[in-house]
Amino acid sequence: MTILNHQQYRTIEQLLFHCKMAKRELVQTDENAFARDTSTMALINTDKAAFMAYKAARQRGSAVEELSAEVQMVKNDMQEIKQILTQLTRVITDGK
Repeated sequence: MTILNHQQYRTIEQLLFHCKMAKRELVQTDENAFARDTSTMALINTDKAAFMAYKAARQRGSAVEELSAEVQMVKNDMQEIKQILTQLTRVITDGK
């Protein structure tokens, strides 16, 4: 029995092609957005628009995480600069 990893398929067409090549039969369910793989009884979402919306949302989430990491790096850099300036000010003040 082959276990399908949903992350290895970038499009629904790739998944459906794999099922076809593996001699799997997909049966349409009462809900038009889903089909059932008869060999594994897996429920497969065939709604392309929903899949694209999911991918867009996931990409937006990834972009937010990247920006958050960059902001944290800038904060850390600013804190380091502040510490260096404070030390420099002390040296100048104490040296006179």
